[in-house]
Amino acid sequence: MDALTIFSKISIMSIVSIFVLFIFSKMLGKRQIAELEFMDYIIGISIGSIAAEMATDFGDKPIWVYIYAMALYTLIDLMFMFISRTSPMLKHFFKGQPLTLIKNGKIDYKVLSKSKLDVNDLLALLRNKDFFDIRNVECAVLENNGDLSVLPVKDYNEENSYAFIPSYLIVDGRIVKSNLEKLNKNEEWLYNLVGIKEKCELKNILLTLYDTSTEQVTNYYKE
Repeated sequence: MDALTIFSKISIMSIVSIFVLFIFSKMLGKRQIAELEFMDYIIGISIGSIAAEMATDFGDKPIWVYIYAMALYTLIDLMFMFISRTSPMLKHFFKGQPLTLIKNGKIDYKVLSKSKLDVNDLLALLRNKDFFDIRNVECAVLENNGDLSVLPVKDYNEENSYAFIPSYLIVDGRIVKSNLEKLNKNEEWLYNLVGIKEKCELKNILLTLYDTSTEQVTNYYKE
């Protein structure tokens, strides 16, 4: 098989695979794009890998085999959509349920661990929502699609939200030495600040932030 034939076949099969993906995606609806949940992710990458294989396969496997496989995955996803609408219990089993990571201004460490996230992940998600100070967050819910919904505290002023970014001195039981050095402070000062005597006690602290403007410290514990 010469190069021209190979390029021609790849081009034709790529166009066909894109067209087939477009049809099946229209059947699944915009939910597949807008709200990518766990099952949607599995179905999406499976159909995508089949389409990619179809575009580059030079064997004797007929095209209908790939189209049937993609159609089957699409049918399975539609079946899960129907099940989710008729049975809330099965919906929670297949798709999971939202997790409240912060409630009443406090981090729920057990729920955070259940979500397979750590404190740094949570802080990054909050920053993506323009919350650089965790004290401005009353409630934060991790949705099924991985997005974070945030409810600010009652007196939160969005216009002044960037006026101050706190220094995180302890994150998940570990001292952030770079932030401590910026304050020209040592570990002994930090121990006195958070009320501990030995390094082993750090493991009980989930997060410590220090407000340089007021010299106040806020601790979140692994409760």
